[in-house]
Amino acid sequence: MGSPQQPLFNGSWNHEEESDRANQQIVATLPEIVDVNDQIERLHLLDKIEQAEKQLARGEGVPHETSKQRLSLWLQ
Repeated sequence: MGSPQQPLFNGSWNHEEESDRANQQIVATLPEIVDVNDQIERLHLLDKIEQAEKQLARGEGVPHETSKQRLSLWLQ
């Protein structure tokens, strides 16, 4: 599997062109024989990453300290 020449995410998911370029790079890096389920999983993961980046850009993230506190409660 070759590596793309440009990073997939430049932190600017506000542009449809950026998304199209990333999708083209993803397809270009896939081996010739790929399980369709693997492709779907990868696209789903990248969609979740895109959604998270948009949330962070809108200031909807959770501070690190809050995350650590929540995690410690779950681990008790």
